[in-house]
Amino acid sequence: MDVATDRTFKIGVDEVGRGCLFGPLVVVAVVNTLRWSHPDVRDSKKISSEQKRHKLAALIKQHTTWHVGVTHADAINELGMKRCISDTFAKTIGELLKRLGRISDYCYQIILDGDRMGVGRLDHFVDPPMVTLKFVPKADVSVFEVSAASLVAKSLRDTWCHDIVKERPTLQLYGIDTNKGYASEAHTLAILRHGRTIHHRNEFVDSLLANRKAKAKR
Repeated sequence: MDVATDRTFKIGVDEVGRGCLFGPLVVVAVVNTLRWSHPDVRDSKKISSEQKRHKLAALIKQHTTWHVGVTHADAINELGMKRCISDTFAKTIGELLKRLGRISDYCYQIILDGDRMGVGRLDHFVDPPMVTLKFVPKADVSVFEVSAASLVAKSLRDTWCHDIVKERPTLQLYGIDTNKGYASEAHTLAILRHGRTIHHRNEFVDSLLANRKAKAKR
């Protein structure tokens, strides 16, 4: 298939795993130079079937140019989530722009969710008219490329959760293959009973347990 003739392409960027107790932060950037579309591509949170998400993510990866950035719990524990969010977004976007640099005749508009990301370290990517930056509220719902990035990120992170449980079956005690590292009641109880693992985010777990203890005293 030929690349579209329109000179401006959107780069959609989204993350998965920001609020988890366990596992990595995953950021994906997607550019749709083929102008490919699919009616089922939407915010990953709107698709309940994990199998359907994986199938859509496979199609997106086949028909778009994309890059993934992953930051694991050890780095989050060392640097903090705010720093890791900024670093991972910047690295992911930067690597994708390097790949796209070979197509010098095209312009790119980086689109992020306006409700969640500050400009931060992304300023240095802006070089109008070649590269611009736009923040769109609820972009993961309204912008195809951001929805696509959300689906790929979710699929990749879910796959990581399944793989790590296969590698370390004791993680089944925490329900990681079902809750994907989020703070479900079963996950919380498992932390209380068995302690935390090297894949847990210490600040997040500490905050959860402190809130739980405070509620118990009321």
